[in-house]
Amino acid sequence: REAAAELLAALWCKLYQPYDVQQVTIAGRRPDGSDATNPLSYLVLEVTAGLGFVRCLSVRAHRDLPRDFLRRCVDLLARGGGIPFFFNDEALIPALVDKGIPLEAARDYAPIGCIEITIPGQANPHAVSNWINLAKVLELALNDGRCLLGDRQIGPRTGTLAEFTSLDEVRTAYERQLRHAVELAVYGSNALELAHRSAYRLPYLSLLTDDCVAQGKDIIEGGARYNYHESAAMGLPNVADSLAALELAVFTERTVSGAELLEALRGNFTERDDLRQYLRRKLPKYGNDLDLPDRFAAELTRQYCALLAQYRSPEGLPFFCHMFTFTLMIPFGKLTGALPDGRLAGEPLAYSLSPVQGRDREGFTAVLNSLARIPHDLVAGSSSAILEAHPSLLRGDDGLEAFTDLLRTAIARGVGQMQVNVVRAEDLRAAQEDPERYAHLCVRVSGFSQQFVLLDRELQDHI
Repeated sequence: REAAAELLAALWCKLYQPYDVQQVTIAGRRPDGSDATNPLSYLVLEVTAGLGFVRCLSVRAHRDLPRDFLRRCVDLLARGGGIPFFFNDEALIPALVDKGIPLEAARDYAPIGCIEITIPGQANPHAVSNWINLAKVLELALNDGRCLLGDRQIGPRTGTLAEFTSLDEVRTAYERQLRHAVELAVYGSNALELAHRSAYRLPYLSLLTDDCVAQGKDIIEGGARYNYHESAAMGLPNVADSLAALELAVFTERTVSGAELLEALRGNFTERDDLRQYLRRKLPKYGNDLDLPDRFAAELTRQYCALLAQYRSPEGLPFFCHMFTFTLMIPFGKLTGALPDGRLAGEPLAYSLSPVQGRDREGFTAVLNSLARIPHDLVAGSSSAILEAHPSLLRGDDGLEAFTDLLRTAIARGVGQMQVNVVRAEDLRAAQEDPERYAHLCVRVSGFSQQFVLLDRELQDHI
């Protein structure tokens, strides 16, 4: 056991030195469906804790995961740095099977890099093959396909908010804009795949991937046993909050007319801060265990996954869905105009499926309840959510036991993927003022963790 621990520690150091996105995944299910947790699973946690630096470490969780093992994961989580992060077999295995991956192979999935899903040694997943900004899609749907920032026609003409008489008309326009965006994204992914085939080959990776040699085809040419593209959507929480605002403020309570709100959006609420504050603070928001915005979030997920299912790669193979922003919620936010949820133009979008920053005000359990309403079992490329936990929530045996129960419940209810930042905002502000003193402080950034002081100021402020 001691020799194994030393080898693991050496490997962790080797992987940490060049680039820390090599995923290590523990636990999960065996091909026969039984629990795969074993003594090595526990040793990986022990070595990771003992080294004291952040390694990219994932845990595949499910209903039969031993509670003692999950509690040890929580012990490591409580140290901060956002590791380990959790992938839910109860959601991901059915999602993969639904996309045509045989059950035994689906039970052997693993994340790569951040949250992208592959079948190790058997697949070419084309991870994050394209990005789609759902918040921008809504912006275009409300403004006849014209960008609010540059006043350019970049989508089909679908009418304006001033003309719509119901939320159904808004959603019809949104669906047309979304299909336009998806067709562009799919075209780009397929064109790039064909360009790769004409440009280079990957013989070493092909040797290590099942069926490439048997078929006499490089992995770039489609030689892997399983080939698929993974399309990433961002801004879904912003759209859910915006649809809830439109439903209540414009079409039900009629607090503001569609024309008046559209004018405010076009002017970035410059002279309508009263309206912006009302939209931002007085209306229900996703992440607070509230039916209206949570229902929209679930419906938007189903819509996106169903639409992607209609498209194919050059080989006639499927597109899997990601609900994932990586760190692009900041640059894509700069390209997105004001929204009906009270968001100003240029502000960051929500991280993946996490609530918009500062809007989840009802506690950790409420966030998990909102996440549990989303059909994660449709998202075969994996969903993603970063949850913020104050260190006091994981203090002492009672806190650690309660948090273990929180995670067990979220897993049983099908929440697809969870990452937890255990940190105090005041410590992060102190680190900005005195980076030398806080060089050790690590945080969850996206699908990875990093020393807070090494991040650029914009990303620090976002966190």
